[in-house]
Order: sequence, then C-alpha cells, then structure tokens
Amino acid sequence: APAVKRTAAARSTAKAAATPAAAEDVAAATSATPSRSELLQQVLAYYRRTFEGTPTGAAYLAGRGIKSRELFETFQIGYADGTLPGTLSKGSGTRAGLRELGLLTAAGREFFAGCVVFPLLDDNRRCVGMYGRRVKGEAGKPKHLYLPGPHRGLFNREAAKRSKRVILAESVIDALSGISRGVDNIIPLYGTNGLTEEHIELLRAEGTAEIVFAFDADAAGEAAIPRTMQRLAGLPLSYRKLALPTGED
Repeated sequence: APAVKRTAAARSTAKAAATPAAAEDVAAATSATPSRSELLQQVLAYYRRTFEGTPTGAAYLAGRGIKSRELFETFQIGYADGTLPGTLSKGSGTRAGLRELGLLTAAGREFFAGCVVFPLLDDNRRCVGMYGRRVKGEAGKPKHLYLPGPHRGLFNREAAKRSKRVILAESVIDALSGISRGVDNIIPLYGTNGLTEEHIELLRAEGTAEIVFAFDADAAGEAAIPRTMQRLAGLPLSYRKLALPTGED
C-alpha cells in the first residue's frame, strides 16, 4: 500500500489517539485500583510498546496490505502477546480492575492475547474501549474481540468532522485498509449488525449528508445495508453503495 502523507487530518487523529507521554508499564500502577480510563491508557501503552517490540502484529497488518508505520502511530495500534498478566502483582488493585474491565479473564489470562489491538475513542478523545483482531485463526475462537458489555467508542471518528460524506465499513481492518490507500473519511461499524447509538449521534451532530456503504460484497453485507439504513432513517441522509467485486472486502 502507498505511504500516507502526514496531513493535518492525520496529525489531528494522532493527537486524538495518543496516550500520555508519561504513561508507564501497567506493573508500575499502585495497589489501589486505578480508574477505568487510567487502566485503559496503561494497557494501551503496554500494547503499543509490544507492537513496536515484536514483529507479529505488523506482519499481520502487512499481509492485509497495511504497512504504513505512520498509521500504526496515528491510531496507536498495539499487539497483545499474552505477557500482560506477568507484569501484575497478585492481589493488586490493578489486576482486579483489569479483570473487572474484561482485559483479564476470570482465570487471569489476557483477553486479547494473540490480537492486534485498536483503541476506540469517545468524543473527548479518550480511549473508552478496545477492539482486537486475532492474527491466527483458531478453531472455536472468534476472530473479532471487544471488551465485554455494550460497545464504547469509535475508530476514526474524526472522519465525520472532516467530511459530510462518510463511508461506512464493516470492520476496523476494512476501514484501516481504505485509510492506508488515502481514503480517510471511513468509519467502521462493529460487524454487519454493529451500528451503535454512538455512530448515529456522531453522524447527527456533525451534519453528515451522505453515507457510502463499503460492506463486504457477500450475502451478509448486502442484507446489512437496508437494516442499517432503517436505523438511520431519522437522519436527513442520502445513500449509495460502493461497488466491490463479489466476495471482496
């Protein structure tokens, strides 16, 4: 994929996704339980360093045609290699907090282990959720992972602030593929049924005029378009569909 130039929009997105410069390893947290926001920022910083220190996550994205290191930085992409629990003291407030958030399982394992991880941001540019894409298929395990509970946050929400025409993709990886090719007005849903109230409110607040559907060219993608349009019926939008070869995403 061609390199993406450092535009003002990209710099704005980078600022939106960036973690605090002073963020330390999760292991450095005190025994008191940090807030949800603090925990997410600490874990995001840990995953970001893991992504930079191991080739697995970048190799997976390169296989999907996403190779720009600037994009990796802009969107603060991380990788979970399963080492997070080993940085935590037993019985610490941090460990308890991560288990409550779902970042650790009840058995103490890392929920996103083996995933490229993407922060999902609220309108105040805070990380409020995470999406993980498993880099290797494993029988009986889902490829797409989200923190337990309702979806929180959006990926590339700045797109609706930059353009009155917004392209909706099925997944974060699909959106990032488009962004890596210079199309930056893309916002992903969370699967074919993944339009959230947060998506709808963003489109309403930013006065989006046109939606372009870039769903997978398969039966599920085709069926999702009228369902999504019905959910958006209260907004003054026009619609069109991006033509993709059958079976392609």
